[in-house]
Amino acid sequence: MHPACLPIEKLLEQCTARFQRRGGPGGQHRNKVETAVVIVHQPSGIQAEASERRSRPDNHREAILRLRFKLAAEIRTVLDLESAMPSENWQLCHARGRPVISANHENCPAIIAELLDWLRACDFELSKAGNHLGISSSRIVQTLKRYPPAFDVLNDFRLSKNLRALK
Repeated sequence: MHPACLPIEKLLEQCTARFQRRGGPGGQHRNKVETAVVIVHQPSGIQAEASERRSRPDNHREAILRLRFKLAAEIRTVLDLESAMPSENWQLCHARGRPVISANHENCPAIIAELLDWLRACDFELSKAGNHLGISSSRIVQTLKRYPPAFDVLNDFRLSKNLRALK
């Protein structure tokens, strides 16, 4: 299972977190307590941080979301096209023929990870991946654009195959 698809509790078992003080605007309490959060996914070394809020729990939630998005963009799992099926998570968000999930939804990183895994399994052929997932090529592009690093993964592959980058 892709790390971005793990329940948050299971993902955090694979991570370490540290808390820091950060400078900058935010009032007199900003530099007095360690509200900045840095979370490192130990198996991959990928890390994410958040420090814009004065609340440690708020920064912790944001750092987890950022970590899940980074994992979704940077880690690929292998799918066997002969036996793989879209996940239940995908099917739930794919009601009525299109993904209906906002970029702030807790399952969005898992959807992005799954979409990139399907694209990789289909050698980044948008229509082939779309056929497996039941969506159009344009819907794939629209979904990936919600998180620019994931869209960059698609464009990097296209450029490596001497295809033009998508806009």
